Amino acid sequence: MKKILLGATIALLSSSVVYAQDYQFEIGAQYINGDNGDDDFDGYGLNAQLHLDVVDTSKGPLNEAAFLDKSSYVDLAWSTTKLDVSGADSSDTTTIGGRFVTSSNIIIEADYTDLEDDSTYSIGAGTYISEKMEVVATYQTADKADVSSFAVDLHGLNPLQGETAVAFDAGLAYVDLDGDSAYRFSAAADYYFNNALSIGAGAAFVSADDFDTSAINVRADYFVTPIARLGLAFTSLGQDADGQNIQLNAAVRF
Repeated sequence: MKKILLGATIALLSSSVVYAQDYQFEIGAQYINGDNGDDDFDGYGLNAQLHLDVVDTSKGPLNEAAFLDKSSYVDLAWSTTKLDVSGADSSDTTTIGGRFVTSSNIIIEADYTDLEDDSTYSIGAGTYISEKMEVVATYQTADKADVSSFAVDLHGLNPLQGETAVAFDAGLAYVDLDGDSAYRFSAAADYYFNNALSIGAGAAFVSADDFDTSAINVRADYFVTPIARLGLAFTSLGQDADGQNIQLNAAVRF
């Protein structure tokens, strides 16, 4: 059994996409299972993303194709979760948004999220610092809850030898919670063994006057074909938060 697992791992790590296939539309599905410290829950979701122009996938890792091609798009996502307790109701979330990149590399983003008992709005603006790095500032506010935030996020890709590369993210946010202040710090990195396969990890920390929380995430993504992707992620919450979850996801491009 160990030899079989070792052989499968080596084959997976050494596999490479032999060709790239451009796309304009992507649909995906997710399943999540976990606990919030007290109760178990599970849920699932669907999402779709339509790009205004065909996305060129020949510039690097398939998972980074839209970013590398400076693509503009609109997207729609829906998810539902339910606690595994008697009489619990499901909680649904719907998000519609988009991103537009101008010919001068200016980025404009906007999102609307309909929660079970509230709604949030966000708008962002940024730019490509280089061909493989961007920075975006985002303001978000809720319709009912007295919560708002201002965040600055950086994303980039550093090519290595051959098809190997490292993608990285860093973020800083100020959050106003009904007059109280909180700060969020985040960082993540994904290592691409080739244009199809990556593993990654990330961490986020929220610090406020009355509480501190953290989230640690590890993940893997693999394009089994140039248009079909499978993903696996595990997240653990800590400090004043408690819980963990595992998420399976898949997507197909056309």
